Amino acid sequence: MKENIVLKAELRNEFGKNSCHRLRKKGKIPANILQRGKATAVSIEAKQFEKLLKRNLLPSMKIQVELEGQVFEVLPKEVQRDPVTGSILHVDLYRMTENHKFHLHVPIELVGVSKGVKSGGALEHYIQMLKIRTTPENLKEKIEVNIENLNVGDAIRLNDLNLPKQWDILIRGNPIICKVSATRTAKVEETQQSQEEKRK
Repeated sequence: MKENIVLKAELRNEFGKNSCHRLRKKGKIPANILQRGKATAVSIEAKQFEKLLKRNLLPSMKIQVELEGQVFEVLPKEVQRDPVTGSILHVDLYRMTENHKFHLHVPIELVGVSKGVKSGGALEHYIQMLKIRTTPENLKEKIEVNIENLNVGDAIRLNDLNLPKQWDILIRGNPIICKVSATRTAKVEETQQSQEEKRK
């Protein structure tokens, strides 16, 4: 079972490069908590946030934050890193408002190994993130799609997904999410076989 991490935050009154550098030396990360156009400057514990990153932090993953005795949920919006060292420089967190719809990307995770891949086909995953609009109450961390029954030539489209009715899907039409295609080798063999049959 995953440890339930409550990210401790403190209000930040000093700004600028020097101030941020001092914070990082103390094992903290400068951050902003964004909510409906307003930003609250805070600092968060670096070790706690790194634990969250090790869990494969998703843009739709709810994080509990404690600030001045109040605990609430946020989503990771942006993580800025040093281009050379890779260390975390700054974090933006989005605080959700109850019953208020907001935009985000939810990952689409393919589950299982398809029949078509087992028989030599190649899995192609076209849409890995789905842009939606929803309220915090109806948010799902990810969309799991079982692909075990897909044969070569089969595809799963957007309308095939089991999505919450409360979601506004911000994508046009009914695009292909994933499909199993014949590999190049299989296509060559199929062409050769077809040519041989014609000669007969």
